[in-house]
Amino acid sequence: MTELNTLILLLKMCSILAVEGSLEPSDAFNCRNAERFTVDYHFNGDYEKFKEVMIYELAKELEGAKK
Repeated sequence: MTELNTLILLLKMCSILAVEGSLEPSDAFNCRNAERFTVDYHFNGDYEKFKEVMIYELAKELEGAKK
């Protein structure tokens, strides 16, 4: 698994916990830092491209959960 894949997995978990209301403040801080790093380093600061990838990844995750 590449670094980007690992970060995407971590951020998907953060998103799911946030939706469930289970994300603790310290975890939210770590998630936000991971998000900033991912956008800056892997997406060259292009937050819109990052959002597109996250929407795609979360949709895949939720679709898999329905099956």
